[in-house]
Amino acid sequence: MKDGVRESDLIGALEEAQTGAVKLDATRYVNTFPAKKHAHFLIPSGTVHCSGADSMILEISLSAYIFTFKLWDWGRLGLDGKLRPVHIDHGKKVINWNRSEKWVAENLVNQFEPLIETAKHTKEKTGLYKTEQIYTERDWFTDYVDYDNSGKTLNMLNLVEGDNVVIESLDDAFEAFEVRYVETFVIPAQVERFRIRNIGKSEHVAVLRARIM
Repeated sequence: MKDGVRESDLIGALEEAQTGAVKLDATRYVNTFPAKKHAHFLIPSGTVHCSGADSMILEISLSAYIFTFKLWDWGRLGLDGKLRPVHIDHGKKVINWNRSEKWVAENLVNQFEPLIETAKHTKEKTGLYKTEQIYTERDWFTDYVDYDNSGKTLNMLNLVEGDNVVIESLDDAFEAFEVRYVETFVIPAQVERFRIRNIGKSEHVAVLRARIM
C-alpha cells in the first residue's frame, strides 16, 4: 500500500467501485514497482498485489487459487453482464497494513542472494519470503550444472533464459529429455542427481528451481 493510506478509505473505495458507480483509482492507494525481465517479487500472505499490463509472469505458489482474495477486477464484466464477483469482506480481514512502500522495496523486491559465483556458473537464491515454505534459486550457466537432490524433494524447474537444454540423470533414473524456453518440468523426489546441459545457441541459460525445504 502507499504510505498513509487509511483502511477505511481503501475499503470504502473498493466497495463503491464494486457497485459500478465509479472505477477504482488504484494508483491512489497501491504503490507500484516497474518490472523487467528476471525481476523477482516476493508476495507473502497479506500483501496487496497485482500484475501490470504486458507482463509474462512465472508464478511460484503453493495454492494461490484457493487463498487469494480479489479486491478489484478492473471493472471487467462476467458473462451475465455484471461486474465479476470479488472478495472484499474476506480480503479486508487479512491485509497486512504494515507493508509500507519503504519496507516492501527493502524486503520484497529482487532480494537476490549469491550462492555460487564462477566464470561459468552463478547460483543465486531468489526467494521466497521467510514465512513461505518454498525455496527458490536460479542457476545461470554456459555449459551444464549438476544438481544434488539427496534431500529427496520434488523439484519444479523452468527454463527462464536460453533456447533449449537437455535434462539428464546421473544415475540412469530416467531417459534424457529436452526442454525449451519458458517450459516447466518436474524432477521427482526419488531422483537424487541430475544434470541440466545447455544445447542451444544461447551462450548463457538460466533455470529457476523451486522446492520445499
